[in-house]
Amino acid sequence: MVDMESHGYQEMIERSLLSMGDAGRIRRVVEKARAGEPVTIAYIGGSITQGAGAVPLHTQCYAYRFWKAFAGKYGKNNNVKLIKAGVGGTPSELGMIRFERDVLRDGKEKPDLVVVEFAVNDEGDETKGRCYESLVTKILSMPDAPAVLLLFAVFANDWNLQERLAPVGERYQLPMVSIRGCRDTAVSAGKGQSCFKNQFFYDMFHPNNMGHTIMADCLQYLFEQCDLRNQMWG
Repeated sequence: MVDMESHGYQEMIERSLLSMGDAGRIRRVVEKARAGEPVTIAYIGGSITQGAGAVPLHTQCYAYRFWKAFAGKYGKNNNVKLIKAGVGGTPSELGMIRFERDVLRDGKEKPDLVVVEFAVNDEGDETKGRCYESLVTKILSMPDAPAVLLLFAVFANDWNLQERLAPVGERYQLPMVSIRGCRDTAVSAGKGQSCFKNQFFYDMFHPNNMGHTIMADCLQYLFEQCDLRNQMWG
């Protein structure tokens, strides 16, 4: 069993925070939710965002669990909405098209936060990250200025495209969460630490329920840190 109250677990979650970036847009999302205004959290990515490996898929996936945690901590009177646009096997090249259809729903939706997760789906991207960056800038340039959070999932062999995609986050000062960084803490510590590979994964590619829970906690930790910084600065 994973002791989620342990110091080791907390250290693992903290290691997932790759960068807070310019947290201004994140803070506005939190402030809007606290004020009781409608807030929409959207996710776009591959099968991990779809919820593969979670049982049941829709309520144990990281996207739903983070949305629920965010709504419980910052929301009021069910003012936080969820849009989950994860489709298995799709890269950011298709994400450009799917964003209009699956997130914006042809102009009917206006997300306040978009979590982008393609770090394990873009290996065959012939543009070598340009489509990914185009998707990010497309979201950032929307009239309502939504927050963009880059999430780097990982396979069981520790592979992802973080080195290719993280410079995009650095270029636009975006908050970034690395699940590889998070898991490195636990895996390197060996037996007795908070999480092992066989506790995180359902198969070679997808997290199990505990893995999805850890991913949601990593996202929540970033928001908590942004909120703490905001309180310190007033």
